[in-house]
Amino acid sequence: MPLNLYFYEIYDIILERKRIGVDRVKHEVKCRLCGQYFDAQLDGLDTVYVMPAKNYYYHKTCYDNWKKANLNEDDQWRDRIYDYLAHDLKIKYDFFKCEAFFKSFIKSEKKGTYKGCYFALKYFYEIQGGDREKSYGGLGIIPYVYAKSTEYWSRKEQENRGIVASIEEEIKKREELRAKAPLRKVKKEKTQAKPKWNLEDIE
Repeated sequence: MPLNLYFYEIYDIILERKRIGVDRVKHEVKCRLCGQYFDAQLDGLDTVYVMPAKNYYYHKTCYDNWKKANLNEDDQWRDRIYDYLAHDLKIKYDFFKCEAFFKSFIKSEKKGTYKGCYFALKYFYEIQGGDREKSYGGLGIIPYVYAKSTEYWSRKEQENRGIVASIEEEIKKREELRAKAPLRKVKKEKTQAKPKWNLEDIE
């Protein structure tokens, strides 16, 4: 058998093995909750497993169960505030500035709750039509509108019983829809590197 035909035959075998996945490199990872190993290459991201942070692998069912068990109401409302700022108001916020505000306003001074802060922001931006540009990435308006917001939502609840509960229900439905929506992968456009020398400049 000629040498070049032998190489073509080996090449065809290699291609066939790759096609059926025999030579596929395994990427075995360990679920951080249940401790079972699984192949991250074979199983699909966001269907069988999730990776909320780099190299932190979880089975989707394990992660969902853990999240439900460990997420208390305050954490939910804090996440909803960030979600409201980012998705509904399209405001860029400074996470550390916001966390410092929560630490002083809610935990140290005990002047309000996360749920109250959410409804204060909703009152200021949606009811009063507050200027989004003046937030400067923080939540500094909340102490100034918190009392008025509480009065407003109490009055609304007396006039129309169940309005706050309906807003909460709407928020939960939106969260469920977002959880079910598939994540889109953003394709990065490849930029060509500029050459160091331009041959047209040389005379």
